[in-house]
Amino acid sequence: RASAPAIALVASASIGAATSLAIEFAQRFIDGRYSTMVDVAANSAGAILGAAIVVTAHASVQRLSGRRATRPARRLATTHIKS
Repeated sequence: RASAPAIALVASASIGAATSLAIEFAQRFIDGRYSTMVDVAANSAGAILGAAIVVTAHASVQRLSGRRATRPARRLATTHIKS
């Protein structure tokens, strides 16, 4: 589906930002640690960049192998069953 890469990017960005925000919030209660929104922004950007790399690499491998693009999670989940 054409929308699958966009959904993967949005989901990765959301999960990455939420996880980073939770960690930064927890650091407010630990002595000697401090939290900043710069960390949240950097971690969120890293999640987006990582997801973009995976989506691009997956599409490139599918295109080069001549196979129709499949959903990465489903493909990974069934790979070990077929071998």
